[in-house]
Amino acid sequence: SPTAAMAEQEVKRRRVEGEALPSGREAGTGSRLADHSKRVANRDFTSESQGEVDLSIGNHITVTHDPEDGQQNNIHRWVYGRNEATQQMGWFPLSHTTQVVASQELVAEL
Repeated sequence: SPTAAMAEQEVKRRRVEGEALPSGREAGTGSRLADHSKRVANRDFTSESQGEVDLSIGNHITVTHDPEDGQQNNIHRWVYGRNEATQQMGWFPLSHTTQVVASQELVAEL
């Protein structure tokens, strides 16, 4: 499975090649994402190795790095993000989450 080292390698590559890191991102979190960065866990996931993040049904997740960004048809990929309930960061299977729609975001803020 992917590791946080992959995200760190991407940051190093961007620095070496002179590419700008996305503003407001922490080192190791990678590429800029659009609306699909806000997700909610639709099933539990228990991390199996260091660098992965636990998910519980209903947790709100922010995807901060998607190595296959632009391939939204591949739901079976791994992405890196923050579990907003626990503030834990790590890799998780995108298939365990669903994209948040605007109405879900409003409810979460209330």
